[in-house]
Amino acid sequence: MLKTQRDTQVWLITQPSHAELAGQMAAHWGNEEFAVPGHFAASADPERLRREVTFAVAEHDNGWWEWEADPPLSAADGLPQDLGEVVANPVGGMERWRLGIPRLAERHPYASLLIGDHAYWLYEAQFNPDLPPELTHHLLVGRAFYPNEQEEEARRFMAAVQEMQGGFRRRLEEDGFWQAALEPEQREEWIRLTGRRHDR
Repeated sequence: MLKTQRDTQVWLITQPSHAELAGQMAAHWGNEEFAVPGHFAASADPERLRREVTFAVAEHDNGWWEWEADPPLSAADGLPQDLGEVVANPVGGMERWRLGIPRLAERHPYASLLIGDHAYWLYEAQFNPDLPPELTHHLLVGRAFYPNEQEEEARRFMAAVQEMQGGFRRRLEEDGFWQAALEPEQREEWIRLTGRRHDR
């Protein structure tokens, strides 16, 4: 939940709504100076690739659906907790990713792969002191995200994401089109747009 106060009004925006808006922006991304998604490198069907990347962006927070249906309330104002309060429970965030990353994988394994990339990067940032601040989520800059007792859980989560990623990749490698979309000149561009490349 994104929450902000404008004069006497409080604006609440769900995480899935934020993702949908990001997807709308991705659908219009690209101009004469930088490429449209799907057109970063040669592709047999760049428009098909663009649609899948845009879909992944629009669905990257689908793991929040259940949370948003019954959000915990803030002690400060009695309204749903905002993102800043929610990230204080990183284990809860891991559970949302565990729901969201594979949710659409049956029909959209490539989108699920990209959503997994985004999740992995958010957690990896906590273990990489050399990550530039501009590539770190603004809520995490200069912040020790995990209490010591949660670090092991975070590492287990990252390993679980990598395991899911492996399953998605194996399925995608059976299709020549998606196999080509896994090549670094394509996939690394999507990872770069979410903030960071990581090796698998």
